[in-house]
Amino acid sequence: MYWYISILPPAVESTLYDTNPLIEFLEGQPELRRTNPVSFGAADGQPWIDITIVKGTADGNWSSSGTFISQFNRVEIVCSDYEQQNFYVEISAKIADFLAWRLITKGDV
Repeated sequence: MYWYISILPPAVESTLYDTNPLIEFLEGQPELRRTNPVSFGAADGQPWIDITIVKGTADGNWSSSGTFISQFNRVEIVCSDYEQQNFYVEISAKIADFLAWRLITKGDV
């Protein structure tokens, strides 16, 4: 079973933000490794995770081909399960704190 976490701006999701500062931040996290221009996975020895920087639409949809995007308005995280919940919460909170954004798990309102 998968666990989904979205990191969203505090207000309007249509506002776009520069991708490069977030890429630099994520590259500095020892528990992560870059898997393509806009995605990160777990470093060796860490639980499986997929973190993707995306540009969502006004209706909340998003997609990623893995191609670099210069601006984004959400970060999508897929975790393998709840067994390593502390790892997922910690890395998600780090990203949300860095951006000063909010995080929402599937099922949150």
